[in-house]
Amino acid sequence: DDREIVGRTCYELFAGYHEPCETCPATDVFTSCVKREYEIEHEYLGKHLMVSCSPIFDTGEISGYVHSAKDITEEKILKKQLSQAQKMEAIATLAGGIAHDFNNILGAILGNADLLLYRITAPKGMGKQNLQQITPEEIASHIEAIKKAGNRAKELVSQILAFSRQSKTQRQDVLITPVIKEGVKLLKSSLA
Repeated sequence: DDREIVGRTCYELFAGYHEPCETCPATDVFTSCVKREYEIEHEYLGKHLMVSCSPIFDTGEISGYVHSAKDITEEKILKKQLSQAQKMEAIATLAGGIAHDFNNILGAILGNADLLLYRITAPKGMGKQNLQQITPEEIASHIEAIKKAGNRAKELVSQILAFSRQSKTQRQDVLITPVIKEGVKLLKSSLA
C-alpha cells in the first residue's frame, strides 16, 4: 500500500532509524552535484541493494534528490552460485590433470615391475634356456626407474598437500625456471 511509504524517509523505511544514516549519499550529491550509486548488504531488510541517489535540478540549482534502491539479492545469489560452479569446474580440471600425472607415474612403476618379473621368471610353457639372462645392471636400472617414479609420486602428493594447505610449508629460495616448467607440465596434463 502506497500510504505506508508516503512521507516517510529512506532511513526510516530501509534502516529503521529515526535520523539520517552516517553514510547517506544525499549529502555528497548536494555537494558534488552528480549521481552516486553503491551496493549495500542491508541487515535490517536481509537484502542486497543497489542504491542510487540523483540530484534534481530546478533552474540550475539542486532542489532535491531522488533516492532509489533496487533489490539485487537474487542476482548476488546467482553470481555466487556461478562463481562456485566455476571453482568446481577448475578443481575438476585440476583433478583430471593430477590423475593423468599419477597414471603416467603408475605406468612407469608397473611397467618396470612387469619387465623385471618377466625377465626374472620364465613364462609358462617356455624353458629357462630360451629366456635371456638378466644382468644385475639391468635389474638395478629397472629398480632405479621404479624408485624415480615413486619419488615423482611423492613430490606430486607434496605439491597437492601444499596446494590444499593441509601440510606445513617451508619458505626457501627457489630457481623459478624449474617451477615454471613444472607448472606448464601440470597445465598440459590438466588441459589434455
